[in-house]
Amino acid sequence: MKPKSKKKKILFIVLAIVAVLIIAGNWVLSVMVYNENFNQRFESYEPLMLYVDGFDGLHRTKYEFSSNEGQKLAGYIYRSGENQRGIVVMAHGFGGGGHNSYIDCVNYFACHGYYVFSYDATGNDESEGEGVEGLPQGVIDLDYAITFVEESGKFPSLPIVLFGHSWGGYSVCSVLIYPLPRSKRHYSVFGF
Repeated sequence: MKPKSKKKKILFIVLAIVAVLIIAGNWVLSVMVYNENFNQRFESYEPLMLYVDGFDGLHRTKYEFSSNEGQKLAGYIYRSGENQRGIVVMAHGFGGGGHNSYIDCVNYFACHGYYVFSYDATGNDESEGEGVEGLPQGVIDLDYAITFVEESGKFPSLPIVLFGHSWGGYSVCSVLIYPLPRSKRHYSVFGF
C-alpha cells in the first residue's frame, strides 16, 4: 500500500469519527434541552396569580375532562352577566403555569358578552401530568378542550372563538389543521 493512500484512509476514518461524535453530541444536547424544558411540571408563580374574586361580577364553574392519554385536565367556564354571544376557548402560554394568570383577559371577554372556557394544559397547575410533554401536547389538549365544549352538552351551542398566547397562540393556529368532524364549523382565531 502506498503511503499517500494509507494517509487518506486514516484521514477518512478520523473525519468519520469526528462526524459521528458531532452528531451524537448534538443529539445528547437536544435531549438535555428538551428534558429541561418539557419534561417538568409548571405551577403558577404565586405573586402573579389572579383570582376570580378580584373581578366584580365574574363567576366560574369547574369541569374536568380527559386528554389523549387519559390525563385529567382542569377547565373552567367563566361568565359575567347573561345573553352571551359566543364562547371563547382560551389556551395559555408555556412555562408560567396554567390559565389563572390570564384571568384579566378572561374578565375582558366575559364583560363583553362571551362565555370563556379556559383550562390548564397537561403538566400545569390543576391538571394531571408529570410534564408538559412538548409543543404538540398543547395542540392535543386544545383539541380535547374544544371537543369537550362542543360535545359535553354542558354549554350552549354558540359560535366558538379560539384565543391563545405564546404556546397557546401556536396551539390555536395549529389545531385548525386537525381532520375532525367539526372541521365543517368555522372558528375565529386570535393567537399572539
